[in-house]
Amino acid sequence: MIKNMNDKKAIKWNGYDIMQNEIFMESYCKNKNFELFKIDTTIAYLHKLPVFGYTFMKIHSPDLEDILSIIQKTKKISAQKNVAFLEIVTPYKDDAIERYMIKSDGTYIINYNNIKNYEAIWKNFHRNVRQKINQANQNGVFIEKAKNENDFNEWWKLYEVAARTKEFQAQKYGLVHDLFNNSDISRLILAKCEDKILSGMFLLLNKGILSWLSAMDSNAGRYRPNNLLEWEIIKWGKDQGYAYYDMGGAIINKNHGPTEFKKSFGGEYRELYTYRIPIVYIKNIITELALKFYK
Repeated sequence: MIKNMNDKKAIKWNGYDIMQNEIFMESYCKNKNFELFKIDTTIAYLHKLPVFGYTFMKIHSPDLEDILSIIQKTKKISAQKNVAFLEIVTPYKDDAIERYMIKSDGTYIINYNNIKNYEAIWKNFHRNVRQKINQANQNGVFIEKAKNENDFNEWWKLYEVAARTKEFQAQKYGLVHDLFNNSDISRLILAKCEDKILSGMFLLLNKGILSWLSAMDSNAGRYRPNNLLEWEIIKWGKDQGYAYYDMGGAIINKNHGPTEFKKSFGGEYRELYTYRIPIVYIKNIITELALKFYK
């Protein structure tokens, strides 16, 4: 039996549902060299390695009522294509496949369905957040949408520095640039002081808003740009009628700074579960080794 592990009021949050947006996925798969695939109305993608062939099929955020039938259909398709395993990422737990769960990830969301006005949102913020937002305003920080290529490229330099400094794998320039040019599914929101970009956040838009990529100038912390940036994005999302704002990942660990920052905005904690279901068992073992090699 499938269980919704998140409360009913947050049912419109379905994990990274941007991965079920066809426009986004066409660009995503083109730049990642994945093969886009559809099972009825559900979007999946096939991962492929040179010489090795198809490795796995992955589906993000299938609808609750469809999940079991999707698993059966994808297992058949995966077997035909000699795919090693199927991965499903969902906010739901299922007793039938619980043994295949390989990890859970957290995030904080601002659920607009539960919030009447700005004042209610503001009251949920930690006092320290409110103070830093006021400081940012006093420091002359302002928030605006990226206007042109120059804005994008200046922010991208900050993002590349952040990736090197914090040692995470950066997204490809081509993918993010493609998305930047499609305002139906993305926004790059910047915090500036005078004409200088202090920080910026790349948002993905679907049923809700997902904070996907962010970067800040290493010398900009004293201006408190990120607190004001989050506040303006939260207000904008409510004005635009989105269902939620997903702050983009959290680790429940008291020593994890980014998680504590997101938590301080008073959002609701949610979890996503990743299931890895073997299809071709022998190839599954070899594939896991191959993926580590190609990482």
